[in-house]
Amino acid sequence: MSSNFNYFYPLSLHHEESTTPLPPRFHFWLATIGPAPDPYVGAWDYELFNLPQGIPTGTITITGADGDYMIQSENTRGVVEWNDVAIEDGELVSAHFDYNGTRVDVRGTFEDDTLNGNMSAQGYTFRMEAKK
Repeated sequence: MSSNFNYFYPLSLHHEESTTPLPPRFHFWLATIGPAPDPYVGAWDYELFNLPQGIPTGTITITGADGDYMIQSENTRGVVEWNDVAIEDGELVSAHFDYNGTRVDVRGTFEDDTLNGNMSAQGYTFRMEAKK
């Protein structure tokens, strides 16, 4: 029984004239090397608590990398782009968006697949929890 598996030769591991193929388990190891995924990027399902009209829910989507992030939130009322987003060392240190002419500031802490924080507007603060 012959194998049709095509071996490749990384120049950093083999001399150009090498004819010895890498063992298959080594190929798997090479395929799994790479940068870890950005822990902030992705879709986060959120809930806001202590609002007079109930518990609004929606999705926060974070895109970007290495300190250059963009965030938008979406719920039954539409999509909102966030401004001046800054994420540093597991903290959403600044972000804000406009909701019906009112500035809403957002702060929070990332821990594993959870973002806990607050949204504040016009002197009121509402607890927010998001899960990835």
